[in-house]
Formats: sequence, structure tokens, C-alpha cells
Amino acid sequence: MIFSKEHVWLEVKDDIAEVGLSQFKKNKMGKVVFVDMPEEDDSIRKGDVLFSVEFAKSQSEFESPITGMVVECNEDILDEPDILNDNCEGNYILKIKLDNPEEIDELLSVEEYSEFCKH
Repeated sequence: MIFSKEHVWLEVKDDIAEVGLSQFKKNKMGKVVFVDMPEEDDSIRKGDVLFSVEFAKSQSEFESPITGMVVECNEDILDEPDILNDNCEGNYILKIKLDNPEEIDELLSVEEYSEFCKH
């Protein structure tokens, strides 16, 4: 698992990345009540809003750390966003087919992300 500084996690297998919200960010923001995500087959560019999350007391947009095409949306999260409250890093929000796999090299390891979150 790797992370962006925008608190998005990725699990990459071949050219497909499962993408979700980090547990650290969820813990800071509180209970997830709604997730807005793009449609399947949407093109996403690095820096675009990837998904937004409505928490009990606020809302946040999360930037995409990668460029690609959405190949799957986790419909379970649309129906029951509470799933993320139990286990953010065990439930992906989207799957994206990578256009530029080298963008992965810019992301943080678990250890680097842990250090980043301390500051």
C-alpha cells in the first residue's frame, strides 16, 4: 500500500490501482456519511478531484495522485458509506487503470506516510 500527501491510499496490481481514503484522515475528520465519486469510464488526471467525502461535520475533496481511467466504482460504498467507518484502508472507493505508471514512484511508502502525518 502506498499513499499520497492528500491522504489517498493506493494498492497497485499490474496497471490497476485500487484507491481509497486513508484511515488517518478518516480518524481526523470523523464519521463518513456520504461519498461522491466519478462514473466508470471517466478519465482522471493527476490533480483532479478524485472523490469527495462528506463527514458528519464537514466535507473534503481528495485530489487524484495518478492519471488514468475509472474502471470500477465500489457501489457498496455508495449504498452504505458506513463501511468506511469500520475499515477505510480495507475498502477501496475506485479502481483506476493507470495511464502513467511512473506517477506511482512519487507516492509515499507506509513508513513515509506515517512520518508525514506526524507533522
